[in-house]
Amino acid sequence: MKKITICIFVFFFSLQACKRENDALYFNGEIVYVATDSVPVTSVKGNPIELNDIYTDFMSAYDTLLSFDAYKYNDKWLYVFNLNTYNLGCKLLPKGQGPGDFLDFSHTEQYILQDNSIKLWGRDALTGKIILLNLTQSIREQKAVIDSTLFLEWKDKYSMPFGFIFMCNNGYLLVRSPLIRESEEHYTLVDYNLYKPSGEKIRSYKIYNTFINRNPAIHYEDIIDDSRDRLKPDQTKLAMVMVRLAQINIVDIETGKIKGFRLKKTPGFTDVVKDPDLFNKFYYVKISVDDSYIYGLYNHGKNYPYSTNEVHVFDWGGKFVRKILLDINTGNIAFDPVKKQLYSLNLEDQLFVYDLSFLY
Repeated sequence: MKKITICIFVFFFSLQACKRENDALYFNGEIVYVATDSVPVTSVKGNPIELNDIYTDFMSAYDTLLSFDAYKYNDKWLYVFNLNTYNLGCKLLPKGQGPGDFLDFSHTEQYILQDNSIKLWGRDALTGKIILLNLTQSIREQKAVIDSTLFLEWKDKYSMPFGFIFMCNNGYLLVRSPLIRESEEHYTLVDYNLYKPSGEKIRSYKIYNTFINRNPAIHYEDIIDDSRDRLKPDQTKLAMVMVRLAQINIVDIETGKIKGFRLKKTPGFTDVVKDPDLFNKFYYVKISVDDSYIYGLYNHGKNYPYSTNEVHVFDWGGKFVRKILLDINTGNIAFDPVKKQLYSLNLEDQLFVYDLSFLY
């Protein structure tokens, strides 16, 4: 009996080791398997909030402000609400091609407090324009007040715009390269590069070793490399929550070392290669961070549309700290690093706020 037990143990250990070795063909870092059974679970009840105007799309929060990227509307890109009054503070950044207009606008929740003003780094991906938007002053003057503008040209480097861009205190830019299809068999892999404001590349961070695709015709959003990324506010680490794997990647900016933290008993890279139907499974679909924690909205490998009430909390060492169970299902969350509150929209676009200060 003892021999049988040892043989079974060796068999499963060999399978696990083989899986890790095979995943190394695709992922350029160590993969740590995370047990979930012993993680503390906390159920939280939200308080409803009624904003006195419309709101939509991507949501982010910082202290007294709640912002929405308004992709659905034709006038402005950003709607900013005052959480003290629940009123719309201002609509910013006109859509269009004229002077002062923006063809596109996105941001990575890089809020900063400077000169008693709340400011937000954002960019127009199509033109390469990067701006520091003074939200406090913009609300006061009812127009976009831009404190700083720079350009990072992508057309001399790639055939399509960059992915995420993060601003660093030393003036450098941490930039995710776009996935580019060079031919039916060859793709330029997603990675990160550190640029000077002049556009000179000074460092690269290799995330993946081999590209995995379901078929040559699918779009970027349909690849296993898809992730939602955020930079730690102290700018020492980068978090990447993967959409098609139950895995969170953490990159050390100084050393370049990358680790993946994958939930046990969930598919890996090699599993997706063997079973293309796994491309239809969605896991981490939204991320927010502060200097203490990474918050990942976990969709349990279900299909689109996203609908879940589970938020996974990791620390920046990769430890799975807690499961948060909301009292509503959602596909959209935002964490306020100042007040330690989580905002969530349910499927009927009703807004709720949750106090997570107990984690601190």
